[in-house]
Amino acid sequence: MAFIIGFIVALVLNVDSINLTVYLWRDPTVRQTLVAQASNAAEQPQNSTGTTQNPTESVQNAQQQLQALNLPIGWGVAPIVAPTVDKNTNSCNPFPKTGDAFGVPLLATGQCLAPPQANDQSNVLTKLLGIFITALAAMQGAPFWFDMLKRLVNLRGTGPNPAEKAK
Repeated sequence: MAFIIGFIVALVLNVDSINLTVYLWRDPTVRQTLVAQASNAAEQPQNSTGTTQNPTESVQNAQQQLQALNLPIGWGVAPIVAPTVDKNTNSCNPFPKTGDAFGVPLLATGQCLAPPQANDQSNVLTKLLGIFITALAAMQGAPFWFDMLKRLVNLRGTGPNPAEKAK
């Protein structure tokens, strides 16, 4: 049941693990910012209820931080631009070729359902595979991932400082 819920949420919100990985691989500044925010979240002390501030403020802060990162999450609807004589590209193609943009045409509307930042590796099959991977990860639950994040931060902080090691 957790997998089904995770798949539906990932599909509706367009949280595609493959597209996110490609995006973070290609943009090191966003990757470094995301790692710094994750480290801060893992080190942040929590009170007895498990939260550090008002839940409404927490949600608003998280939304602002996600919007600032400009991650390829979510869907957008745009009009379909047909290929022209001088420009032989399609703005909405489920299986795009080089130069085409990934998108799913909405029948009889002339509109296209597409991610905000489509890359040239996207197509329907990789999109569904990425959403499937996201659903598998979501199935593990928040306690698992917070524990993994804390272990990662602790692992990065172990060992001698490289500057001290050189002396």
